[in-house]
Amino acid sequence: MNILMAINFLPEVDMYWSANSFIGNSGIQNIMTCNRFQKLCQYFHVSNRDLEPTRGHPNYDRLYKIRPVVQHISDTFITCYDLSREVAVDEAMIRFAGKLSFRQYMPAKPIKRGIKVWMLCDSNTSYLSKFEVYLGKNTLCNENGLGYNVVTKLTVHLKLTHRHIFFDNFFTSVPLMKKLLNDGLYACGTVRVNRKDFPNELKKPRDVKDRGQFQVLQKGNTPLTASVWKDKKLVHHLSTLSQPDDVVSASRRVGADILQLRQPQCVSAYNKYMGGVDLHDQLRTNYDVGRNSKKWWKHLFWFLINCCIR
Repeated sequence: MNILMAINFLPEVDMYWSANSFIGNSGIQNIMTCNRFQKLCQYFHVSNRDLEPTRGHPNYDRLYKIRPVVQHISDTFITCYDLSREVAVDEAMIRFAGKLSFRQYMPAKPIKRGIKVWMLCDSNTSYLSKFEVYLGKNTLCNENGLGYNVVTKLTVHLKLTHRHIFFDNFFTSVPLMKKLLNDGLYACGTVRVNRKDFPNELKKPRDVKDRGQFQVLQKGNTPLTASVWKDKKLVHHLSTLSQPDDVVSASRRVGADILQLRQPQCVSAYNKYMGGVDLHDQLRTNYDVGRNSKKWWKHLFWFLINCCIR
C-alpha cells in the first residue's frame, strides 16, 4: 500500500479513503480502513524494544531499532548480484530535521540536514552493493583518516577481484591507493593537493597553463600515478588503473565552437564511472515510499525500502 501511495501521491494519507472519485483510491479502500492503516503505522516496529541494550552497555547499538532490517538487506544486496568491473563510492543523505546524535549538516548538498550513508554502487547499473550508516567520526576514524576507513570497509568483500574503484577527493589519498592495490583492487579519484605525499611539482605546475595541457608522474615501478590536467581550472587525480602515457581525446564546447583536447586516461575514466551513487540517488527518489515521521529510524527504514525497489 505504501508503494502504491508513492506512485499515486496525495498530500494527506486519509485522502486515499476519500469518497470523491477523483481523489480516493478504490483499490486501497478495499484492502483496509483508514483507521486500521494509521494504527498499523503507529505501532510499527522492526526490533524488540524490550531487549534493547541501554546506553553504556557493551552491546549498546545506536542502530538497534533498525538493525535487523539493515543487516538483512545488506547481506542480500551483496549475495544477489555480481557487480561489473567499475564501482563508485560516495555518500548519500536521508532527510531528517529532528534531534539525533549522528545527524549531519552538509551545506553544499541538496539535502542539508539528515542521516549520512556511505554507499558503494555499480557504476554501470547504479546497483547498491554495500552501505554503511555514518554514526560519527570517532566510530570509523583512525590514523589514516575517515575516507580511508570508509572505502576499505565498503570494499572488503571485493578483495582480489581486480575491480576499478572510483571516489572523490574526500576519500583519495596515497595510503588508500596503496592499500587497495595490495587488496587486488585498482582505483582512481580526484585528490586534494594538500594530501600527504602528493607531488609538490604537480600542485601548481608551470608547464600546464593552457586548456588541454597535462602532466603525469609515476611512483617508481608501481601503477600509482599522479596527474594534473587543465580544463577550465586545474584538476588533480591519483590512479592505479592506467599507464602514465595513456591519453584520450575530450570535447569541450566554447560558445559555438567545439574544442578537441587531450587528457590522461584516468580523467576520462573518472568522469565516465564516478556517477554510480548519484544515479542511484536519482532513480531511488523518483517514487519516494514512506511518509514523514518524528522517528529517525523510520526515515532510514523507508530509505532502505526505496533502495530495494530501485
